[in-house]
Amino acid sequence: MATVQSPEVAEVGNTDFKPPVGGGSVFTRKATFTLTSALSAADVIQMINVFKGETVLGVVCTSADLDSGTTVTFDIGDDGDDDYFVDGSTIAQAGGTVSSLATATIAPRAYTADNTLDILVKTGPTNQLGDVTLTAYIISD
Repeated sequence: MATVQSPEVAEVGNTDFKPPVGGGSVFTRKATFTLTSALSAADVIQMINVFKGETVLGVVCTSADLDSGTTVTFDIGDDGDDDYFVDGSTIAQAGGTVSSLATATIAPRAYTADNTLDILVKTGPTNQLGDVTLTAYIISD
């Protein structure tokens, strides 16, 4: 198991970008992570910072085809609930996009402390296909 960070988390940290909280404003942030080594089960990719006082309304994640087979699955959440937004996504098996916004059962999540939006590799790929990119978007207020 390894934990890695997108450049947006690694370089920006939890201090450079903090949206104003409240006032009915909605923000979208994007992070991209290029995989250069094979993924394994239980790997965590910290994609996007989430700040104290924010409410995450939803997430969208896009993946290239990461797997020559059909085994790789992802969860998307945070360190408090690793599959809060997405549970068992198969988008990386052939490439595609998944969104928590299409799931009526996902409630907005209010944060009382700084955190990160994470992609958890639930099941690793059979054979990873080269250097690939994951992109995640967070929609918050």
